[in-house]
Amino acid sequence: MPAPMAPLLTVAVASSALFDLRDGEAIFRSHGRLAYAEWVRAREAEPPAPGAALPFIRRLLAVNAAD
Repeated sequence: MPAPMAPLLTVAVASSALFDLRDGEAIFRSHGRLAYAEWVRAREAEPPAPGAALPFIRRLLAVNAAD
């Protein structure tokens, strides 16, 4: 008989909720895929700006650290 598993919570969050991707989307929509790819490459060393859900997810992950 398998050992009982601890209750788990799985949360799925879209990257657009975690990070502010509006600038990249605007480039993609107005200038196309190639311009967007160039824009991404030029900024690959910069972390994206936080999105609306990032503070919530950070607090949710901190719950596990409180044990």
